[in-house]
Amino acid sequence: MEKNSVRFLKGVGEKKAEKLAALGIFTISDLLYHLPRGYLDYSEMTPIEEIRDQSTVLVKGTVSSDVRCLRRGNLDIFEFEVIDKEDSFGVPRMSVTLFNRNYLAEKITRGTHVVLYGKAEIFGNKISMRSPEIEFAEDTERGFRPIYPLTEGISLKNMQKTMSSALAYCFEKKDGKIISKTDIVKESLPQYVMDQYGLCALPEAFYKIHKPQTKEDIAAARRRLAFEEILIFRLGLSTMKQKMKKQRSKKMTVDFDFPKFASALPYKMTNAQKRTIKEAIEDMKRPYPMSRVIQGDVGSGKTVVAAALCFFAFQNGCQSSIMVPTEVLAAQHYSDLKPLLETLGMTVSCLTGSNTKKEKEQIKEDIRSGNTDLVIGTHALIEKDVKFKNLALAVTDEQHRFGVRQRETLSKKGEDGTVPHALVMSATPIPRSLALIIYGDMDISVIDEMPPGRQKVSTFLLPSSENSRMYSYIS
Repeated sequence: MEKNSVRFLKGVGEKKAEKLAALGIFTISDLLYHLPRGYLDYSEMTPIEEIRDQSTVLVKGTVSSDVRCLRRGNLDIFEFEVIDKEDSFGVPRMSVTLFNRNYLAEKITRGTHVVLYGKAEIFGNKISMRSPEIEFAEDTERGFRPIYPLTEGISLKNMQKTMSSALAYCFEKKDGKIISKTDIVKESLPQYVMDQYGLCALPEAFYKIHKPQTKEDIAAARRRLAFEEILIFRLGLSTMKQKMKKQRSKKMTVDFDFPKFASALPYKMTNAQKRTIKEAIEDMKRPYPMSRVIQGDVGSGKTVVAAALCFFAFQNGCQSSIMVPTEVLAAQHYSDLKPLLETLGMTVSCLTGSNTKKEKEQIKEDIRSGNTDLVIGTHALIEKDVKFKNLALAVTDEQHRFGVRQRETLSKKGEDGTVPHALVMSATPIPRSLALIIYGDMDISVIDEMPPGRQKVSTFLLPSSENSRMYSYIS
């Protein structure tokens, strides 16, 4: 058994290890990266009279009744009431129910001071809480307690104890600092980087994220762990970008006939569209595959840009594909692009799961033989029997709707060892700084200008409680 196994921790036997495995936790490293989704602030309790229905709250109070025990089959049910003010007529009370927690119920009597954490429910004037996490008030200290994602058989208190065992196993305090005493957690950043960005050391970050004393501890730990996560992600994307530059793409020797394409359009392109087309064509003229994302609001003209690049590939004797997440969107693109591109001499097909067997066979044969210059479709495009004669451009609409493997499969549809140029269209409003992280392996073009007559798109963020209002607005 390797020393990183959770079985090395105090209190973790075979059965508990199996339950932790259900959370994806097999090693002590996995456990340390099982980060809290929030914290209980023991300095801020919710008064019973302020509890709202279905709210998850932390309550400190006194047991004001005897513990009633009911038995139903194999289930022992314990009920009692809690108040958080001096007992008198009209004082708000909360009914607490425990199931099969005999060992705990034996310690609870009228007058016991308890701290409860759980979801509260209100029926009429009655406030209740079922199966809460419960501690005795004299055993609790002010401060923060982490709240973890859990699974059946592991309570919050149990997870907190297991995490404490992991912290004791991995770290120790020396000269006022948290340091590693095993090889499980090793510092990954140079000191000058930590100094430059004001980051704490990795052992300190893990200790503070799981056992914070202050809000500042939580913020410092999150900052360090987030920095490392983004750094690793960016380095991975950078490596992917360098690998892409070592691959070969189809040679584009014929210049883009902009006047011919523009004359086929029923309207004038915006300067933003022209700029984006120019940027992408410069990419496609290089010996390695393009990897570019186009961002723009709905109606900004991203599809026309994609059509221009498909026409450029056609001019160079190559095929293109546009993969979209839904059949409705595939049909929309097909109806929009077919008449435009056919006037330019291109043959356009649409391949989706709703095509008949005969239609699919014919479309796939046309793709294989090169009779189809552009195919628009859903994930049906990445089926094994879809083979292109000379695919040079693979366009993906709304990349986040597809898995990484789906996009990689499409990028490998090129024949003769070449890799198709990759273009992603996205209408998702992402700040540029965040886009540079998410699309770190891609160049970014932004269409920041709407065609004449198009209304500006407004983006709103509403909580789920406003769903009915949103539906009413849309309808």
